[in-house]
Amino acid sequence: MLHPIVAQTNPSPEQKPAITARGKDIVVTASAGTGKTRTLVARYLSLLAEGLPLRSIIAITFTRKAAREMRNRVREMVRSYLERTDLDAVEQDRWQSLYSQLDAARIGTIHSLCTEILRSHPAEARIDPRFEVLDEGQVNILRRQAVDEALAWAADDKQAAVLFGLIGERSLRTTLDGLLKGRLDTEEVLADLPRDLLGHWCHVLEKRQEQLLGGLEKQVEWLKAIETLRANHANVPDDLAEIQRRQVVAALDGAVGSLPDRLSSLARLDDISLSGGRQAAWPGGKE
Repeated sequence: MLHPIVAQTNPSPEQKPAITARGKDIVVTASAGTGKTRTLVARYLSLLAEGLPLRSIIAITFTRKAAREMRNRVREMVRSYLERTDLDAVEQDRWQSLYSQLDAARIGTIHSLCTEILRSHPAEARIDPRFEVLDEGQVNILRRQAVDEALAWAADDKQAAVLFGLIGERSLRTTLDGLLKGRLDTEEVLADLPRDLLGHWCHVLEKRQEQLLGGLEKQVEWLKAIETLRANHANVPDDLAEIQRRQVVAALDGAVGSLPDRLSSLARLDDISLSGGRQAAWPGGKE
């Protein structure tokens, strides 16, 4: 049975499990305006109703606006509950105390929560307790500055400068920007890189090429095309289409042995222009 302060939010039957479930993760998915915030407020109130201390409950939102809205809704629900005339003195005092503490409730963004934790434990975090949190605009400016400095360094470095020719300045800038945005994941990946980086990626590439080539060779369309090529030939040996057909068959026949040998032989297919040839030189004519 729902506590009266939770019941006054009028949760639907679909919302009640998300409000009352305990000991497991809950995901609430719904379109805009269907009551997700109301469900979260009801869940928050239900935890308070069970006797949990206000500061032991953390509600994290994506934006400050959403955090203010949720805090205001909680405040409104508690104020409405306190207006009831059937509350005993103990219940009245408890919720009045919670109401007066709502400004200290941990309802905010992930940034505000992390800031609070770091300011409370600067020594353990090994940071200056007077640190400031940059806003998004400042972060973007510093990130662009870092990318500019990195590109300037790369332009003067003989080995790194090769990247400009390989992928271009714009792609290089985009890559660096992406790495900085995901810097924690980037740091973890870079720390686990093998010593022989070129050998590692050559192995990854070869494995991927083997997988793709194996998949191609099993495709029904591929097998039918090869069968058609082998079964049909022109009556005139020097017909341009016939010459190209023989080149294709030779490339297919040569695609044996090691992966590099197979790829090298199949690469000859790029030389086929699919132009030329006379209908009269073929038994089936145009077909």
